[in-house]
Amino acid sequence: MILGWMVYSILFGGLCVLAAHALESAARTIGKPSRWIWFAAMAATLGISMMAMYTAVVGATTLIPRRRGASWLDGPASSYIRYYDSLGRWDPLLQVVLWASSGLVAVMFAIAIWRLVQRRRAWQRESLDGHSVLVSESEGPAIVGFIRSVIVVPKWALAESERVRSLIMAHELEHQRAGDHLLSAVALVATVIQPWNPAVWWIARRLRVALEVDCDSRVLRRGSDPRTYGLVLLEAGSRAAGCRLPIPALSRPLSSLEERLQIITAERRSGRLRAARLALVAAILIATAAFVPEPGALHCMLEGLGFQVQVSASY
Repeated sequence: MILGWMVYSILFGGLCVLAAHALESAARTIGKPSRWIWFAAMAATLGISMMAMYTAVVGATTLIPRRRGASWLDGPASSYIRYYDSLGRWDPLLQVVLWASSGLVAVMFAIAIWRLVQRRRAWQRESLDGHSVLVSESEGPAIVGFIRSVIVVPKWALAESERVRSLIMAHELEHQRAGDHLLSAVALVATVIQPWNPAVWWIARRLRVALEVDCDSRVLRRGSDPRTYGLVLLEAGSRAAGCRLPIPALSRPLSSLEERLQIITAERRSGRLRAARLALVAAILIATAAFVPEPGALHCMLEGLGFQVQVSASY
């Protein structure tokens, strides 16, 4: 039953989001990267959801006692089975909606990529401080290309001081070395697979922010001045052309730049106890997600244990 599967996928994804937020806060407290946390949340959300479409996902269903004679569960179980079966009539319509939503989002991304490719033809290849880059009118600084990535910088960056240019290149080169453009592609594909799931969109957004935060951290660990680097982020953000594709870029929207600047300027304190508490919260949320009953599995389990739909006799 598609509706039950959709509700389960959203609920499971929501718990993954909460767990990932707790783990991200714990990781930042002890100075560890967070992008793999959100990647794992994305993999778990989509993986368990797709598995639940084809097979029973057991969790809380294993705790249901086997029926022996009359049971207090007879009424609730029968009501659930009857209600679950009645919702199956929406499956044909929902199947069309799911395919149409994925197709619509895929077309939107395809159009955005096509427009970017068209603009890219006008970009000139130049050497910037010993590195081969593409120079655009306003796009960038960013990484473009998911298979063969290349750095694109706007013309205004060429007129900046050598110190600013070195920070811009350091940021984009870190993205390239870490393969962040591939994780960005994963986020894009995930939103095409389940565009109706708000948890997937939220995880994709947080993954892109985590890519930038982790990249900032790596650049600063190489000895860059935090104040100068922060000013470069503001400059790039204020000049951003507004490219909406999920590509690794120094010039992220101001909403995410504010968060990045707060992290850069935050005082470093020892917070292992706080990190442990957050990790415990995340563990509780993960355990809760693992025991959320998948509607199809619960339906099969109840019928397998002998719970039947109660049919009222009519005379």
